[in-house]
Amino acid sequence: MIHTLIKKHDPNMYWHKCTYAITLMVWEYSKIFEVEVGGNVRGFDLLETAVGVLYSDLESDDDGRAYIELVDPDGNTLFCEDDEGKEEDWVKEMVVSVVLLKQEKDNLR
Repeated sequence: MIHTLIKKHDPNMYWHKCTYAITLMVWEYSKIFEVEVGGNVRGFDLLETAVGVLYSDLESDDDGRAYIELVDPDGNTLFCEDDEGKEEDWVKEMVVSVVLLKQEKDNLR
């Protein structure tokens, strides 16, 4: 999947909504998530917030542990589970790419 890069980023825009494509990868297994983050968060904090949103949206098993199924180019799957309870740090260890797809003014403010 190829994403189109944004053409303009307004660093002075407060109360905005950003959409990111976050790629998680372990060996040759990967998955791309689109995450929308809004509010008055900017810079690297915005990326960390996006990872937090991604983590909170993951499915959990019966014990409450989040998990992800990653897929390799041949269609094989790898089941990854947050079995150490690291939460967002577990996701951060798998992040290999973050692409800002869209930035728009949050009209709620």
